[in-house]
Amino acid sequence: MPSEVTIENITSASREELVEGLAMLRQYRRMRRSIGKRAREIFSRARSGEIAIRGERAANCDASTLIVELDRRFPDLGLGSLADQIVWTENPHLEGGIRLFVGDEMIDASYRRIRTGLLS
Repeated sequence: MPSEVTIENITSASREELVEGLAMLRQYRRMRRSIGKRAREIFSRARSGEIAIRGERAANCDASTLIVELDRRFPDLGLGSLADQIVWTENPHLEGGIRLFVGDEMIDASYRRIRTGLLS
């Protein structure tokens, strides 16, 4: 959409802009019905192209070290460049390792799997 359609400029918007604006409103309404109040944040992030990365770590794990190892073992993920964008929380149910949530996807990197990969 070349420009934002707002109440102030709705009369001067082209047909294509109005159709695209209506489609976005419908998408937001569907999201709001299915996921509730989080829809505003997710919709805004999706429109801006921002990637939300949430990480969970075990109490006994250093997340930065694990990110370095994951980036070395799986360079296609590109976690090293995104490390400063990850919002970390401690998960008492994890025995070791980390879990990353990128959008709707989850990367589960258990301590056992990383350790086995480092020894091989």
